[in-house]
Amino acid sequence: MALDGRLGGRGLRLIAVDLYCETRVAEEWRSDGSMRGRVRWRVKQPLKLMNGGYRSW
Repeated sequence: MALDGRLGGRGLRLIAVDLYCETRVAEEWRSDGSMRGRVRWRVKQPLKLMNGGYRSW
């Protein structure tokens, strides 16, 4: 979901809403918070794999 959202042009906060729900994002989202970090990781890892990173496993 995170990768599809990013490829579709969604921002990190909107991806977080898709993954967690609007209420939880409203309560926990911070510009330097752990939720943002988790969402960034959930976007970054699939992008790596998609771009050939699966070959290094």
